[in-house]
Amino acid sequence: MPVRLDPADGVSALELAFGFDPSVLESRAAWTAPLASGMTLVADLATPGRVALSLSSATPLSGAGEIAWVAFRVVGNAGHATVLAWESALLDDGAIPADTADGALSVIDADIVLSVPDGTCVETEEDFRVPVVATPADGLLGLDFTVRYDPGQLVAVDVLKEPLAEAFELFSNLAVPGELRIALFGSAPLAGSGPLVSIGFESLAGPARSAPLFLERIDANEGAIAATRDDGRVAVASDADDDEFPACADCDDGNGAIHPGAPESCNSLDDDCDGLADNVAVPAGFVALAVDAAPGEARLAWDSAPGATGYDAVRGLLSILAATAGSFADATESCLADDLAATSLEDDALPVEGDAFWYLVRAVDCGGPGTYDSASPGRVAGLRHPGIALSSERCP
Repeated sequence: MPVRLDPADGVSALELAFGFDPSVLESRAAWTAPLASGMTLVADLATPGRVALSLSSATPLSGAGEIAWVAFRVVGNAGHATVLAWESALLDDGAIPADTADGALSVIDADIVLSVPDGTCVETEEDFRVPVVATPADGLLGLDFTVRYDPGQLVAVDVLKEPLAEAFELFSNLAVPGELRIALFGSAPLAGSGPLVSIGFESLAGPARSAPLFLERIDANEGAIAATRDDGRVAVASDADDDEFPACADCDDGNGAIHPGAPESCNSLDDDCDGLADNVAVPAGFVALAVDAAPGEARLAWDSAPGATGYDAVRGLLSILAATAGSFADATESCLADDLAATSLEDDALPVEGDAFWYLVRAVDCGGPGTYDSASPGRVAGLRHPGIALSSERCP
């Protein structure tokens, strides 16, 4: 919803507050409108049912029109209504007198919701497209609407039809900066939901910011279909680390190896920006082990496993394994290494005469331990890993 000041000549500071029914509306965000683009805005939306705006600038305003935009979410049901009632409007600390005019909003049952995405993230000076979606588009034969945006942040480049509206005629007017008029009509009604058109924009150079997109003056089938809107916004930011993810989508814009979709690794960092650090999969596959029986000791060695940060090694007696029909829960007698960083170790223990040791190794990472099992069948019944996990001598 816009906040207007008419006239705004000579005003350099505003303290504004208005209230509304919080069971009908929920305030979400506030931005300066083009007339006040040079002002600093501080918005207080913390109190349900109240919006407080503070705008200031060293340079006084000139002209008349919208100075701020406030985005709301409708939380009331159809038939509910609220007055947007001014509590205070102080211009230049009261040096400029001001009259106020309240607003009002009514919630209706809509047959069509026209929407643009809320949360598109783009880099400064980047070309991008924004879809305009109808939910549903059933019965739609003609649609006129206006998209408003801040021309100091975005430039509208073109409007293209999407497949759902491919059979419709499209007319668009981009002549007025900050205001895009679009008309669609056809001879056969649409069916289904989805994007009707996409709007090409270019984001202008400047600091990180949030650029609102407002849908206005929606006319569906010349008023025969009730339509409402769901406005959106575009986050614009730089890409300081050149990883093709601007700061609004990147959880660390100072590290090119960290961005959405990056492989997660065990480094105490959130590499893929999913809000979790080190949430990697456990190591996959079986660690193939070579044992060299030297006099008085056994030397174990294995190849490193991809992504592993350490290795667990266990040992047991073959005689117990044979006597228990292959029960690794009973036959595991020692954890030789717990999260060992190396890929080799020496075991100087000796089995009793006539017996022998068996050894198994599994890879470990910050996601947890891998498996002692291999893809090929062994010469004992069942799997090794579940049995070892039941042993009191297992590695932690």
